[in-house]
Formats: sequence, C-alpha cells, structure tokens
Amino acid sequence: MEFIGCPPTMRLVKHTDSVLCCSIDSTSNYAISGGIDDMGYVWDLNECRVKFECDGHKDSVVSCGFSLKSTYAATADMKGLLQVWKIDSGHRVFDYEVDDINFILWHNHSDSVILAGTITGDIYLWNINDSTAFKCLKSQGHAANTARLLSDGIRLVVGYANGTIRIFDLKKSQQLICVNDCAESEVTSLDVNPTETLIAVGFINSHSKIINVNSGKIIGELQCAAPEELDKKPLNRQDNSDDVIDEYDDEQSPVDPSGEDVEVYEDLDESVQDDDIDADSGEASIEDDQDEVEEVESVETLAFSLCGNYLGTATVGGQICIWDVPSRRARRRVTLDAGITTSFWNQSNHYIVAGLDGVLRIFDKNLEDIRRLKVCQGPILDCFHTKDLVMIASDDYTCTAYKMDNLLQVGE
Repeated sequence: MEFIGCPPTMRLVKHTDSVLCCSIDSTSNYAISGGIDDMGYVWDLNECRVKFECDGHKDSVVSCGFSLKSTYAATADMKGLLQVWKIDSGHRVFDYEVDDINFILWHNHSDSVILAGTITGDIYLWNINDSTAFKCLKSQGHAANTARLLSDGIRLVVGYANGTIRIFDLKKSQQLICVNDCAESEVTSLDVNPTETLIAVGFINSHSKIINVNSGKIIGELQCAAPEELDKKPLNRQDNSDDVIDEYDDEQSPVDPSGEDVEVYEDLDESVQDDDIDADSGEASIEDDQDEVEEVESVETLAFSLCGNYLGTATVGGQICIWDVPSRRARRRVTLDAGITTSFWNQSNHYIVAGLDGVLRIFDKNLEDIRRLKVCQGPILDCFHTKDLVMIASDDYTCTAYKMDNLLQVGE
C-alpha cells in the first residue's frame, strides 16, 4: 500500500531514548521533538532531514513547540531549562532557568512571547526580544499541570495538582476566576470548546467536569470510568484479519541511532503479525510486563469536537466515552485492551485516540470503530496534529509524521 504525496511517511530515528513530546509549526514545514536523551531536534518535513539539534539540556525534554509565525522553536526540560532557537539559523537566541517545567506555550498573538508552567505552580511569561518584559503569576503552592490560552491572547486557563482551576488575565497579571469546587483530585487534562464558553477538565480520580468560562460555575460532572456492569467490554469486530494495519516489522528492535536520521517510507507493510493481535479481542496486545489498570483510572485526555457538540474522554486504563455536551449524557462508552495517552478530533468529526500499545484508533462520533493502525513498536507518548498532519512520539525512540488523509485511506 502506498502513501500518496510528499512526504509519504517519515520517521525521525535520531533520538537514543524515548521521545516524550512533539509539535508541528503553523506552516507544516517543520517539526520538533524532545526526549529522555536530553535532546531536541527540529526537522524539515519537506526535505526529510534533521535541520538542527537542540542540545544543552540537563534532563529529559518534556515540552516543545513553535512560535506563532514559525520564527522560533522552544524546548524545555524537567530541570527547568527553557531554550529558544531561531529556525532559519538553528542558533540559540534565548535561555532561562526556572523550577522544573511541566509545559510551555507560545503566545497566540505574539511571535516572541512564551509561557512556562512549573512544578511549583509559578507560571512565567517572557518576551524573548525584550529582557525587561518578564512576568510571573505566583504559585498557590501546587504544581501547574496543564493550561490553555484563549483566542483573545489575554485569558489563560490553568489546571493545578490540587484540583483547582484558575483563569488569569495575562495583561493585568491578575486572577479572574478560581474554581475550588473541583479541588478533590489532581487535574490531568484540560480542553476548551470552540466557542470558548466551556472548559472540560479531567482528573486523576476518573471524573471530569464541565465549567462555564465566564462564571466559573460547574455545570456538569462526568464519570469517565464506567462501573463494571456498564458496557465494560473490549471493542470488537467480527472480522479481525484486517483490524490492525502494521506499519512496522515487529522483529525490529528500537531504532539504531547510528543509522540514517530520517527514514521515508513509500510502501507500507500491510501484514498483521500474530504476536500483535489478541485472537479473542482483535485488539493489539499490551506488553506482558505492563502494570494492571488501577481501580481508579486517570482521565488522561479529553477533547471537544470541532462542532462543540461532543466531548471525548479517555482513561489511562483504556475506557473511552463520547458525551453529548448539551445534555452531559454519554452517547456510548467502550473499553479497550490498552491505555490511552492522548486524543483529538479531526476535520471529518472523527475521534482519534493514541494507545500505549502503539496503535492509533479512529472512531466516529458514535464510537463506531473505523480503523486501527499500528504506527509504532512502543507506547505512544505524545501526539500532535494539524489539519493535514499527525505527529507521533513513541517509547520506541522514534517520532513519526503521517498525512491525515492517508491514515483514513489505509486499508480501504
């Protein structure tokens, strides 16, 4: 089977350990990845090569991304070192060291403003072109785990380790709203609906809540891990032979970093390896040494559909649910044989989830199984998407780019 277009399928094999994060720039010309090997790489998607290395880090690179106009790329590590690189030259133009960093965000109105959230709860803002333009939203004593910047470029929504949700005015450096009613479990995931009227928050205790952006009022609470008696069955299909399209030869070991930096694949292996498929469920099997799913499952990822009518939630134990947002009722829920790390909706209203078994699963809004693709040998640790591309960071030391349309066409 052939991937049509350029690039067809491209895999970065430069990392020497697990890849933890990845991103694509706004032009879809460049990608960036960071990993446990204390390295980041910016790679050219058009020329299928590494453009430059982001070295100098002191610990695992846990967050990365591109500025608004793709002038800069940034990498941040667990020790709190943030570095900014000029795309055209590959030179480091800014660095700053703070507490251990959980995430970074580039501003959506300025090409030179970047934010970082830390394990102490402080949130920093820098203008990399003006050393005097520095702000800090002070900590309330708990880690800032995740955040979303609203489209006005002023309001920042932050989820904390104590379950608190806060909305800040970045221009005035002041808190607008604090939602303490959620403070019963650690925040693990967060999303904002397309009209920016609602916030969905996932927690480590398997619950999620829907909050009004303007008032801070909780308008719905969702149980994302169903009781055992409620439809807790592995998703299955009668014909298992073509369920999972395996992109790799399973006999390969993790990529040898001494070889080529970037591999481009024109032809995909359509065969399904017996070792990858559980004969009873049709699902890609999990490694034998994977820990058993805990009774309380973290809501690892959640995402509003592009129309805003649906919310997808997925747990680290593999329980997926599609919710009707207006009624806050579950449309359908299923349980997979593998945990989920990240999810998103595409332009065609497909809900796409990335699994710890290296499988990318594509569902419709009713959670009907459309396609499953074995895209890497190890667990998928991060996934970034644009309208046209999907980037996958994996525990098998690779970072892989796919065209969205080609993923949907595989196997047809």
